[in-house]
Amino acid sequence: MNKSIGAGTAETEQWARRATQDGDAEAAFLLGRHHVNQPWTTHDEAVAWFERAAQGSDPEMLWRITEAYLEAEDPAAREWLRRAASSMGDPQGVAVDPDTFHLQLDDDGTSIEGQEWSVKVRSDDRRAVLRALGTAEDRMFLVDENGQEHADEDAFFAAQEARPEDDALFTPDDVGVNADDGDPELYLDCQDAPMPMMARTLIRIIIEELRAAGVDRATLYTPSTS
Repeated sequence: MNKSIGAGTAETEQWARRATQDGDAEAAFLLGRHHVNQPWTTHDEAVAWFERAAQGSDPEMLWRITEAYLEAEDPAAREWLRRAASSMGDPQGVAVDPDTFHLQLDDDGTSIEGQEWSVKVRSDDRRAVLRALGTAEDRMFLVDENGQEHADEDAFFAAQEARPEDDALFTPDDVGVNADDGDPELYLDCQDAPMPMMARTLIRIIIEELRAAGVDRATLYTPSTS
């Protein structure tokens, strides 16, 4: 969704009424995105609108807020990604650790440097997990930077051809499964680029394949690099 709010005070007030009086989560999101991109507004103003948007919508909104902060190069994207990742899991089934596919910040915590692109699966059924990750591996080659999973290579190339030459879709350069000792790991070569919507779809795929393989309880997590 590419709607945006103009700089005029009257338009901002109109969207604010929709967000507060009508409980319009989309209006609250647009106001948050507007404030996070304006140098004269405070961080707290953006947070207040984004929190309202998150409370009045489904978990997908958490990913959109993460991306909005990322587009503004705001390190707050890291915490919103943690919330978004954990929202996809089921504590009584397949849980997702908040730091799965976490964003990397600089030493000062003021700048986003990249994103971790590996995930491990902790489960008592190692054989089923490896089977699930093997199937997930094949699907992940067709997930683009916007989080769209293409049906097959023909569908991907059709989408690629529809875009300008200087705006090619990015998909993982490589995907693999590490079956050595310890929890099975799926890793991707995404050039460390931060792409929260891709991360969202990858988590969904892993959960789907774990369930299809009969894994009832598991935890997805990305090991800390610190």
